[in-house]
Amino acid sequence: MKRVLVTVILLLAVSAIFALEIGVVGGMEIGGRNRPFLGAKLGIGDSGIGISVEGFVPITAFETATEELQNVRFVEVDPFLLLILPLGSSRLYAGVAPILVYDIEAGKVGLFSDRIFHAKVGLSMGESLRIFVEGMTAVAYTPESETMVQSTGIFSAHLGLSLAF
Repeated sequence: MKRVLVTVILLLAVSAIFALEIGVVGGMEIGGRNRPFLGAKLGIGDSGIGISVEGFVPITAFETATEELQNVRFVEVDPFLLLILPLGSSRLYAGVAPILVYDIEAGKVGLFSDRIFHAKVGLSMGESLRIFVEGMTAVAYTPESETMVQSTGIFSAHLGLSLAF
């Protein structure tokens, strides 16, 4: 009970100091395996620099999501560092994140690759209830190439809904 109380007090303190956002997201890979996915996000920050931790689970189809979510073994976790530009009641943002994989059964988190990360841009609209659209790509760090960073050709489109405090 102490742990729950401390967590609630900490969340209230953080949300009083920073803008807190909790949301759900769905999307589709374009390239790669072309699979749909569902996810959740927890973000801090409304302008300037922000942080967003997002978890994604691939599914076969949105119609079978309820059944598939009961048997999830791995969750992709992306801790994004964001640059946020407020535009009235909207926000334009861009960010990068390493790709982490959480093994639910083993209770372990591991780095997907030390050379591949996610980059995204998005637009969030609304004040307390927000709708957001995002585009994301997997980017490879290739020090041996001239550009050093290049897209892997795997993209995804996201649509989500969040509550902001």
